[in-house]
Amino acid sequence: MYVLLVKIKFLSGFMLLPPHVIQSSGYPAPSPTTLVGALAFPYIKLMEYPELESNYSTAKYLLDQVVYASFWAPPYITHLDTVRGFTLTWQRHERLRNLSKIIVCIEKNIDCKKAEEAKDSAYGPLSMPITVYEGPAYIAYVVKDKDLVRYAYGIVRIGMKESLVAAEKMWLFDLRSIVVSNIESVETRFYVPARLVNSCNRCDTYKMPTLNPQNYSSLAIQDYVSEEDGSKVYEVFYVPRNIDNMQVKPKEGETLTLRLQADNEELMLIVPKQGVME
Repeated sequence: MYVLLVKIKFLSGFMLLPPHVIQSSGYPAPSPTTLVGALAFPYIKLMEYPELESNYSTAKYLLDQVVYASFWAPPYITHLDTVRGFTLTWQRHERLRNLSKIIVCIEKNIDCKKAEEAKDSAYGPLSMPITVYEGPAYIAYVVKDKDLVRYAYGIVRIGMKESLVAAEKMWLFDLRSIVVSNIESVETRFYVPARLVNSCNRCDTYKMPTLNPQNYSSLAIQDYVSEEDGSKVYEVFYVPRNIDNMQVKPKEGETLTLRLQADNEELMLIVPKQGVME
């Protein structure tokens, strides 16, 4: 097993909405599914896969190789911006019934004032959460195949397509060689599942989608539990706050603490022991 560490420079603010909503407060950091999706984008292009198969994103193919993913968040601020969004799904029934008439009217390029007004009413102002990071971020992937590093150079966006990034540098570690023993407390800016730690200081909690194949379906259900292994599609994570490192106490016997050396940074990462030590 290997740890692939990717240094990321955000060229714009990070934008991501939780699944199945058109506006929300969002997450301050990319979820695990989003991180795998970022790696899957170049992977799918090079493998010439379609983006969707039977209502599933082909990003799910990477789940056979990526067993864990986390994000090291630099200091950040969050704010809401206003965007123009498609809101027809929220329109009244009488407006929906006129949709076909609107389309015909526009296609014929004739004067149709009511149709134009109805078309305009299909769009409205929406709030969009944006996170602005101060400095580079890091993504850690625990992977089975070390050749995935060549796809990491193709990471160009994280979250929404407007969230452009540049993958600046890569490191590949043998997982067993970076395990830190006999450590009771860890300061880190990598988020961590709440189930893996006994306590956390200077952090916030967010319920985010996990690396479950169901989360790559257009029919994902938040409370879905796998019948095979009991895994959930959503899980509570501890995420560091704007500036301070969060301090966590990992659960003994259930976790591994890893020390990643990146340039002049020493990054501490907590991963689940189950599924990683193979």
